Amino acid sequence: GYDLKHLFIGAEGTLGIVTKVVLSCPRLPKSRNVALIGCNSFEAVQKALSLAKEELGETLAAFELMDGDILRLIEETVPGKLPECFVDGSRSGACSVLNLSNISPFCLLVETLGSNEEHDSLKMDRFLELGLEHDIFQDGTLAQDGKQIQEFWSLRESC
Repeated sequence: GYDLKHLFIGAEGTLGIVTKVVLSCPRLPKSRNVALIGCNSFEAVQKALSLAKEELGETLAAFELMDGDILRLIEETVPGKLPECFVDGSRSGACSVLNLSNISPFCLLVETLGSNEEHDSLKMDRFLELGLEHDIFQDGTLAQDGKQIQEFWSLRESC
């Protein structure tokens, strides 16, 4: 007789009958934190990743690396693309290292998603404090609102 497995594969599933469907709908996260962090070396980036895994654990959703030279090139070719804190440092939470005149050799975008806003914010704060205390981070900024989160991600996607 026919090998049913190969018959279904060969027919690309058109001979199959769906008898049961299960949908998994994960809940949307209640908290979201995004930070831009400057590092002086690739070794510091590696230490930052280890620290993020250790301190942020299950809330760590993204750890993205951007080269400082690429960020300068983006500003030269697409003026106004960099978030305001890069250009003038005028926003609250902005820092000097993210100013165009002093961009770190490596910039990180770190995002956390979780279900407890207070707890998740404390975890991100501790991560940032430890990175600065141990000289892993040169400096950094935490997004203050949804608009700044979008600016940070738009910048990352431009790289």
